[in-house]
Amino acid sequence: VIAAPAGGPAAGESDPPDVVLDADFNADGRGDLLQISRRTDGMAIARQWLASGSGFSGGEPVVLGAWLTGTRYLVGDVDGDGRSDLAEIRQAPGGPATVHTWLTTGSGLWQADRSLLRAYPADTHYTLGDTNGDGFADLTVHEPLADGSSRFSVWQRDGSEFRLSVSQDTPWEDLTDSVWLAVDVQADDLSDLVVVQRDPSRDANSSDSSTWLTIRDGRSQGISGQGLGLWAQHVALLASRSDGRDDLLRIWRDDQGALQVTLWRGEDDSVVAAATSPLGSPRPAQQFLAADVDGDLLGDIVQLWRDGDGRSVATVWRAVAGASGTQYGKQAETILGRKSDQAVWRLHDHDGDGRADLLASSRDAGGRPQIEAWLSDGRGFAGQTGWHNDLAWFDADFNGDGRRDLLQIDHRADGQAIARQWLATSDGFAEGDATELGGWHVRTRYLTGDLDADGRSDLSTIRQAADGRVVADTWLVVGGSLLHTGRSDLGIYRSGGEYRLHDNTGDGLADLLLFWQSGNDASSLTLWQGDGRTFGHLSDRQAYGADLLQATRLSLDLNGDRRTDFAAVQRAPWLDARFSNWSTWLTTWQAHADGSWRVAEQGIGFWEQHVALLAGSTTGDDRDDLLRVWRDDQGDLQLTVWRSNGGSFDDAGTSHLGTARLEQQFHAADVDGDGDSDFIQIWRDQQGRSIASTWRAVQAGEHFHYEQRTEVVLDAAGDATRWHMNDHNGDGRADLIGTWRESDGRAQVGVWHSDGSSFVGQNGWLTDLAWFAADFDADGQDDLFEVGHRSDGMAIGRQWFATAGGLTASDAVELGSWRAGSHYLPGDLDGDGRSA
Repeated sequence: VIAAPAGGPAAGESDPPDVVLDADFNADGRGDLLQISRRTDGMAIARQWLASGSGFSGGEPVVLGAWLTGTRYLVGDVDGDGRSDLAEIRQAPGGPATVHTWLTTGSGLWQADRSLLRAYPADTHYTLGDTNGDGFADLTVHEPLADGSSRFSVWQRDGSEFRLSVSQDTPWEDLTDSVWLAVDVQADDLSDLVVVQRDPSRDANSSDSSTWLTIRDGRSQGISGQGLGLWAQHVALLASRSDGRDDLLRIWRDDQGALQVTLWRGEDDSVVAAATSPLGSPRPAQQFLAADVDGDLLGDIVQLWRDGDGRSVATVWRAVAGASGTQYGKQAETILGRKSDQAVWRLHDHDGDGRADLLASSRDAGGRPQIEAWLSDGRGFAGQTGWHNDLAWFDADFNGDGRRDLLQIDHRADGQAIARQWLATSDGFAEGDATELGGWHVRTRYLTGDLDADGRSDLSTIRQAADGRVVADTWLVVGGSLLHTGRSDLGIYRSGGEYRLHDNTGDGLADLLLFWQSGNDASSLTLWQGDGRTFGHLSDRQAYGADLLQATRLSLDLNGDRRTDFAAVQRAPWLDARFSNWSTWLTTWQAHADGSWRVAEQGIGFWEQHVALLAGSTTGDDRDDLLRVWRDDQGDLQLTVWRSNGGSFDDAGTSHLGTARLEQQFHAADVDGDGDSDFIQIWRDQQGRSIASTWRAVQAGEHFHYEQRTEVVLDAAGDATRWHMNDHNGDGRADLIGTWRESDGRAQVGVWHSDGSSFVGQNGWLTDLAWFAADFDADGQDDLFEVGHRSDGMAIGRQWFATAGGLTASDAVELGSWRAGSHYLPGDLDGDGRSA
């Protein structure tokens, strides 16, 4: 509950309603609020409410002056410091309007200056946004004129006041029922103004131009107009922030009465329809909001409505980027309870985790203003019950023993990100130390790698601050725990890029690599060299005509120089996906010690047949190869080996895999320990069970093919399982590890060890049993030496002595940890005639 302003009792129902505006007063990325109220003595009071983990904390009330009906209040960054300020527009009857500027300081709002405007009609619309890119919010005025036309005026902020910059008259504009949106349609970081309304000169039931959109472009200052569809079908127009630009979402009813949403994206001086998605049947008392609910940088839709019991319900429609444009799919529905009809709903990031939360401002039974918040959990607004879906797992080796451990990142109830080590043992995993990493944020990236060349995995976290600057924090493993050891300011980069931690320069220390979209037709690679604690900028490289973020990207060593290279595969849009063998376009980037790259390109098949691309080593040499999964003309899966020749890849053979499987995913790893990557397909059968199918790599001359070995039912895995392939028990063979959540929220890890051909639980490795001929007692008879693989991972040796009746066993001896690549060679080492 937000308290009433000082100096009087709580407002009654007959008093003017409070004005509540979205803001960010401390530049922390959380959505704050500005409350403006009429005090009992007739004064207008402003109060900042800063978002906190437990709700909002109120600042000191500031007297703005006498309450004047019709005063407009706008929030924006007027002085370019990244914090929200207040522009208060007052106009006495018959006189000119005046802008009172209130800047945010450490102690609250401070009146900085006044700017005299013109006399504007009462139905004039005002917006605040940066129209010229100088970092200061400008004032855009849209006023109706006496002759039926309208005028756009821009009052630019010069640091101390607003000055008239431009006035532009436009044809008729009936502003009575118009909707205004201050947006960045052209993705140029400038504020554009769009207005949607009915064109009364056109038939609302038959003319696609009857829903008329006017755009004032901030960069060109030009004004354009276009139709969006039938006005009779129009429901709402929203602005949706996606990938650094604002799209327009038009919600409308089709001929059957069902709801549809069309995404309109900026192109030159207009907008074009990109895709349309169904939203189902209309709901009672519905309204729509748009914001990024799941933190993937795409704007989602929230539909608010009332059920038959009078309860407010929030339905989330998630935006998903696809080849045919952004589509919207229904996610969770959250019952919010009975809310006032006068409740004002808003979406903004309240808890600072990078996801939009749902807030409602209203009055309680006593007339007191109140704010209620429902935190996003990535699917709906049930964050108060926990963030089970935010659990993440990463591969690592924290103790340098060659076994692959796990790093668990969890979102704790108090909003903190918690890192916990899970160390691989012969029986599973042992829980290690937990470390608080700071506030959890959906777009924080967690990267494991050896930062200081000590043979152990460390952690680097990448976070973009509210001002756009990217910060990398390093956490080294010290004494079994993660210790914060450094911070690097990486600069300002466009959101949505991908960071990777590898040794690209070959000095043994992990470097940081960023793939990002630097322009509409170009991608960039930025490399920072690691020194063990921090990262320093080393190089930049652009790739024109490529979109690396939409490509499949693989880290590998394609020339065996122990520097991490990478490969990217995507469709070549200038080639026919069905008939061109080069339409699946492969680009390889070879890293050099100075941070430069050698780039090579080639085609590897028809894009229409492409399924997946994996990195592996089919030859057992120091160079990594590629495995491409594709569909033939009959729809069966095929696997082609592309062997590295040090600079590019050669076709080295194709194997038939059979029909596609349900929910299939593919992995390449050395299951049998022979140095070649085998192929693993994980899928679900009709009973919902997870199945692992294994194919073994076989070399035939210069070519390779894959032979199917076994299929194993993995009964213990949950529905949303993430699968890892790595050597869990240190025997030189890749094991299968699954991580998932139980229905009660408990985190689970399942381990299936490789026995050389398939995956087993803790039942032993009978196929690893080996026998060797020897003569241990120099009696001239052939004895045997048995080497077994015990269930605890140890290699066990046992002598069998030849007797008249057969063989007699001796005591067993532990030989150390069993490894697939170990060789056992009996022979007379000391010349005494007996085998050792």
